[in-house]
Amino acid sequence: MQIDYDREMAFVVMEAQPDGVQRTLGVVRAMADPDNVEAEFAIILATELQGQGLGQRLLDKMVAYLRGHGTQRVVAMVLRENTGMRELATQGGFTLDQAGSDHETLRYVLDLTTKAAPA
Repeated sequence: MQIDYDREMAFVVMEAQPDGVQRTLGVVRAMADPDNVEAEFAIILATELQGQGLGQRLLDKMVAYLRGHGTQRVVAMVLRENTGMRELATQGGFTLDQAGSDHETLRYVLDLTTKAAPA
């Protein structure tokens, strides 16, 4: 994976298998606009790990990174039927942007200009 560190970041969780091969368990990736105002992110997890907290940990790490990098907003475009991602966004403090949503996709936004909640 090649990253433009001025506008992009990715965090990857790997696991060493008994045969020494590395297996990817999860990835979160974000890309900011050229002015670093808004970044859109995506998460992918191994199916058997969904709903166990890894997605939240990856999202928290990315939000902390973007906040430290001076990004003002984080955005997720989520398919309406993706209930797991909708719950993750809601639990992560994102709010639903009705104006940015349509019949297939929901737009969730997290304002990073407010003070971060204590960990």
